[in-house]
Amino acid sequence: MGRFAGSVTIKAPIESVFDFHTDTNNLAKIMPGVVEIVSLSKRGAGHGTLIELVMRWRKIVTLKWLVKLEVFDRPNQLVDLQLKGPFKFFRHARTFVTTADGTKMTDDLTYELPFGLLGRTIDRTFVRRIVAAQFALRHRLTKALLEAP
Repeated sequence: MGRFAGSVTIKAPIESVFDFHTDTNNLAKIMPGVVEIVSLSKRGAGHGTLIELVMRWRKIVTLKWLVKLEVFDRPNQLVDLQLKGPFKFFRHARTFVTTADGTKMTDDLTYELPFGLLGRTIDRTFVRRIVAAQFALRHRLTKALLEAP
């Protein structure tokens, strides 16, 4: 099972940081340039919301995802769980804590690739580095967007 955990502190109120991550329109703003969002739809609000997403990676590979907001605890925690998609298992938790410097947002991602041993080898060889780089970029972009005047 793969795992990524990382944090960023953003000089913005906790509610603003939480709400930024619940607005699906912001997803395209924090995606790496090699990922294009082809379509996105959202059904519901809050806990239980279903989000359908089609992305294209490097204009070659199309990925379809269906995720459900498993936890919606405004403004403290947001957790989405993949119901259908490219991973065998995918759970992304975000926690938000007010600090003296703003809001500390922590991403905790747990995932498993399909294909057993081959998937674990691909994860160790490539995917873990890609996930870490993508979340570092997401953190920088989120911080820049929310701290902009």
